[in-house]
Formats: sequence, structure tokens, C-alpha cells
Amino acid sequence: MKAIINEINTAWSNQDIVSLNKFIDVLHKSMYCGDIVGIGAGRMGYSLRGFIMRLAHMGCSASFIGDTNLPRVNKNSTVIINSSSGETPTNIVYAQQAKAFNANLLVVTQKPNSTIAKLSNACLVLPEIKSEQVMKTFSEQYSFLIFDFISNELVKKSRQNDSDLQLRHSIFE
Repeated sequence: MKAIINEINTAWSNQDIVSLNKFIDVLHKSMYCGDIVGIGAGRMGYSLRGFIMRLAHMGCSASFIGDTNLPRVNKNSTVIINSSSGETPTNIVYAQQAKAFNANLLVVTQKPNSTIAKLSNACLVLPEIKSEQVMKTFSEQYSFLIFDFISNELVKKSRQNDSDLQLRHSIFE
């Protein structure tokens, strides 16, 4: 566990805070302007799905690719794609579709020169580190924590608190 925590601390110490704050500001400005759609494959998708749920708790119209209530994107929509490589083929297609319909495209990736990052309106670049964990576990963990950090910042910026979020939290658990 110490090695995992050290990896997270190393990444955070290398995180570009200016681009993180810009990403938060862009997302905050678009939170209540239209639908928010999350897109991600595999475990990167799971970390984003948790964030999309938090946005819904904040009162946003937020859904994840594959949901039966997925809205049609348009110029008022914000599409968030989480892809460590920025080259996942299906995510590239979704990014191109979002841009074709003039959606605001926000990308979280470790590759700022990737295909998806180049299509974005705002790109949050996550640090790449040498990890001792299996496959892309570090990337998935770190993105989940970054989304939790962003959630906290958005709650503050929108002047909400836990009580506000709990009112929108499901009672069916």
C-alpha cells in the first residue's frame, strides 16, 4: 500500500495545477448550460462514471455513454472523455461525433498530443509515472482521485454542500 500511495503522491507533485484549474473552470461554466455526457472505456470509464454520478448529485443533467437516457449532444452539451492513451478507437469516434455537433469536448488523458486531446476544447493532462502496479491500474486510480478532487472544487464553486447533494442521491441502495 505504501508503494501505491507513493505513486499517487509522486503524480500529484507533478500535476500541472494550472491546467487542472482551467479544466475545473471550463467545466464549472458549463455545468448547468446543457447536458453532460461521460465517455470512457474499461476501468478509465468506471472512474469517469463515478464522476458523472457526482455531477448528477450536484444537479447537473449528467449521463454516461450506454445509459438508456443518454441525450443527443448539441452545442450546449459538454462531453467528457477519460482516456489515458487518448487513442482508444471508439473514443476517437465519439470525440469526432461530439465535435461534429459542436459539443464542448473536455478530455482527461496522459497524452497531450493524442488524437482525442487534439480535438478537445480543454485537456487535463495527468502525469505519467513508472508504476509497479499491474497494467494501467495507476492511471485508473489517479483519474478517480482527480475526479474526486474536481468534484470537491465544483461543489465549493457552486456553493453547495453535502446536504444539497444528498437531496439528489438515490435512496435505492
